[in-house]
Amino acid sequence: AVVPGAFKPPHAGHFAAAKHYADNPNVDEVRVIISKNERAAHEMDEDGVVLPHGDRLIVTPEMSLKIWEYYAAGSSKIRAYITSKNTPVKDAYDEIDNLNAGDTVMLVMGQKDANCGDDRFGAVSKVAEERGVAYDCDPVTEKQTGIDTDLSATHMRQDVLSGNRERFYQQLPKHIRNDSEKREEIFNLLQRGVQKKKQRVN
Repeated sequence: AVVPGAFKPPHAGHFAAAKHYADNPNVDEVRVIISKNERAAHEMDEDGVVLPHGDRLIVTPEMSLKIWEYYAAGSSKIRAYITSKNTPVKDAYDEIDNLNAGDTVMLVMGQKDANCGDDRFGAVSKVAEERGVAYDCDPVTEKQTGIDTDLSATHMRQDVLSGNRERFYQQLPKHIRNDSEKREEIFNLLQRGVQKKKQRVN
């Protein structure tokens, strides 16, 4: 199973989708492909308007990888890595190239973010067919995972920037959310990406 995305940072829904496939005895491995690009969040005023010289948060792919390692520590099937390609979608196609005829590739997508008609993956079925690989497109639903689809990496970045730990923790996987040490380590990891106004204005 292949899970491509930005994951800046990954939230409970991302992990639940990966775990859903990792728990499937017919799946050998779940490969999480992390975009090499950074994502930023900017300090806003009460009306949600970005402050030109406010603080900002930069979430790096290395941060994302470290968080995935926290999430998947108990799973031998989930393996995350940072792509060197322009987008993680290209790696998803490369994964198909590495399969043998008769294998099956599962493209892991969330109900909120994608569907089987997603343009980014429009050629997957054709490429798989050409290589004799079966293609399974079945977006993971809230019903299957028990995870609220109203989760957002954007909100998580804003929570880190504003210091709202409690709201941030609510978007973490349950096993991390209930571990006070690990959830704090993840929050502190991301806070190292905060660039203060005084550091940026010279």
